[in-house]
Amino acid sequence: MHSERFSNLFGVEYTSLESDNLNLDSPTQASPRLSSSSLNLNDENENISGSPSSRPLGVKKSKMKQKIVDQTNSIINTLEGGNNQFKEKLKKSSEQRQQHLEI
Repeated sequence: MHSERFSNLFGVEYTSLESDNLNLDSPTQASPRLSSSSLNLNDENENISGSPSSRPLGVKKSKMKQKIVDQTNSIINTLEGGNNQFKEKLKKSSEQRQQHLEI
């Protein structure tokens, strides 16, 4: 047996083990470069674990994208609120400093 390392588009590496003595009559080894268990990448109704899902993949992607947008907006709002509080404290501190300088 020999092994080959592959990397897919997402940078995930995997090792393929293949026998040097391939039996071309076997339906699972008709192509020496393909593994006997192949993934069906065209089926949009299957999730990562391979079990059927209740929604198409496009809907899941859309919901995940919306969730990320909502989380990002929440973080931005939190930061803006913190920045506004910080500005108010700086403004009050500056006013107090001015009052002490005038005395």
